[in-house]
Amino acid sequence: MFSVQRNTQMKLQCGCKTRMCLLTNFLCLWSLQVVIDFATYTSRSSKDKSGAYLFLPAGNAKLHVSTEYRPTIRYVKGPLMSEVHVILPNLFHR
Repeated sequence: MFSVQRNTQMKLQCGCKTRMCLLTNFLCLWSLQVVIDFATYTSRSSKDKSGAYLFLPAGNAKLHVSTEYRPTIRYVKGPLMSEVHVILPNLFHR
């Protein structure tokens, strides 16, 4: 686990291998654990396919787990907001 961001009110810690983040609020004295998993779906091969308003997967989701790549976790801080980015091949999460 490594610390990404800390100020007088909160601390955010994320782990590269665990996909887990821990948000700690110093004012309210609480912590929130968040785990991020990514999944992929395939489309049906029949006439009815997924589209703009329909989601018709062909079976259950498969976890997007890569043994070749470790996710790149990037913290972006600006004057108006801050973000945490998780980057994998074919995936960008913020």
